[in-house]
Amino acid sequence: MAVLWVLVAVMGVTVLWPQPGYIHPDEFFQSTEVLAGDIFNITHLRTWEFNREMPLRDVSLSYLLFAPAFYALRAALNTPQMSGFISESYAVLILPRMLLALAGFVNYCLVKKLCTFFAVDDRVAVWYWLTSYVTWVFLVRSFSNTTETLLFSAVCILLLDLVQCCTRMRSVRVTAEPTPAEEAAVKQEYRRFRKCSFVLGVMLCMGIFNRPTFGVFTLAPLVWWVDQLNSARLKATFQFMTVFLTAMGFLLAFCVMSVSSSLYYNQDFSHLLSDLHVAISQCDTALIQHTLRAVLSGFRIPPLNFMRYNLQASNLAEHGLHPWYTHFLVNFPMLLGPLVLLFLWNLATLFRRCLTKHPNDVLYAIVTIPIISLSFFPHQEARFLLPVVPVAVVCVAGNSIAKWKTFKAVTLLCNILAFVLFGWLHQGGVVPAMSALQSRFKVISSDPVNHGSHYHIVSYATYMPPRHLLFSDESKIKLHVHDMIGAHNSPPTLKLRMEELKASCNADKINCHFFMLLPATALLDVTSITGWQEIDEGQFCPHVSMERLPSNFSVETKEDVYCLLRQFCLKIVSVKM
Repeated sequence: MAVLWVLVAVMGVTVLWPQPGYIHPDEFFQSTEVLAGDIFNITHLRTWEFNREMPLRDVSLSYLLFAPAFYALRAALNTPQMSGFISESYAVLILPRMLLALAGFVNYCLVKKLCTFFAVDDRVAVWYWLTSYVTWVFLVRSFSNTTETLLFSAVCILLLDLVQCCTRMRSVRVTAEPTPAEEAAVKQEYRRFRKCSFVLGVMLCMGIFNRPTFGVFTLAPLVWWVDQLNSARLKATFQFMTVFLTAMGFLLAFCVMSVSSSLYYNQDFSHLLSDLHVAISQCDTALIQHTLRAVLSGFRIPPLNFMRYNLQASNLAEHGLHPWYTHFLVNFPMLLGPLVLLFLWNLATLFRRCLTKHPNDVLYAIVTIPIISLSFFPHQEARFLLPVVPVAVVCVAGNSIAKWKTFKAVTLLCNILAFVLFGWLHQGGVVPAMSALQSRFKVISSDPVNHGSHYHIVSYATYMPPRHLLFSDESKIKLHVHDMIGAHNSPPTLKLRMEELKASCNADKINCHFFMLLPATALLDVTSITGWQEIDEGQFCPHVSMERLPSNFSVETKEDVYCLLRQFCLKIVSVKM
């Protein structure tokens, strides 16, 4: 167990000393980019998912998770004694990751609780969970999928508690003349059961608002819970009360989150509610009906918009279409690594004894049903399957091969390689580059002479740089970030865009400065066609761009090795046209 604590300490260091790897733009633009812009009033990008007329993303959970820390940071930055000691870019990057790493304890608790309930060796399961790169890379990034995983684990823990509560109530044998202790025990279990049922409804609604796919993940656990409830042979009135309390919890949370989303996205919604209150106080039936219709039309319910959008294949095509088997053959194996072999072996064993029911079969249903369901949607990414990973780890922990030292070593090696790739190498220059630019622009903005200048940052052949890491105050410095999306192999398009920006600056008589963020592998392509004067402002290594790998991997001399390694860097170049 000491080795596990060492692993936790090592992984914790990699959270505090932030991993530069950049998995996907959604890790910033689905939550912290918008949240930081709202709270710190800094330059940020509000993506199309946060449009005010038909929003697809709910902000309530992001505010619950990250807003207290961001407000505390804002207060600290407003304190003269503290502001000079805090790197804003580092702080807004590291705070969400720290909070998610701490919240990840919920996933750990689920692994332990499942092992206890289904009689699986928890030491093996915990080993594989704590050594998984998914735990320390994917699940410390602020994806909505990370929040979905936390909520799913919490719901599963709650369902296990409810089932155990049923078992205890069934085991209590009340005599014709029950003792006070027996009466107290029954009442305590009933109170606990009612509270947990209500909380379950609230958490189900929160999960749906975060991502409507949450319903797919919770389907199998909820069916299993209902089956256990029936098996407990409790009174029909009690079962009805359980369903009623769960529905009430869901309905209350739905109302609260719908109103909060509407207040956030619809600036007139608070006035509509005020008008409705006035109409009710005046007891004017016609006015009440008119105002109520206005209130209902002013509601913004993100999960409904999310489902409308994703049910249209033409919309999903804009994000990339994948074969139906991508989750089965690519994404799930990528998340589990070698453990997927044991999972498939156990699953095959389950089918071979299909006529014999086993208590642990529900675990495989919890994993496979979401994978099958999500495979019907043509846009498939590995992070969509994150919630099933803790359960899948428990599924394989009971296999005798999982206890082999050789298999553990192979799995650990694969996780280390994936940890380095996704945590440090993949698009690894973008975040450090933005942090370096933030420090530079902070100095520039402190000089009033520069307040009239505009600074344009053009990212080329790389992921969208998160604007909030620049932490720029628009009242002090004018920063504009441009993404050359779809122009990875088109330097002429880049040249045209830069010339358009320069012409606009000249027309408005604005002093503009231009910077480019681009992989070293793309620098030669750009310089060969533009003819601009470029000044190297720095490079950030390592940076692996799968879209722009080096064209030549042949190495014959030591100089060739150095030249190849320099290709895995991100360049910041200032351009004079």
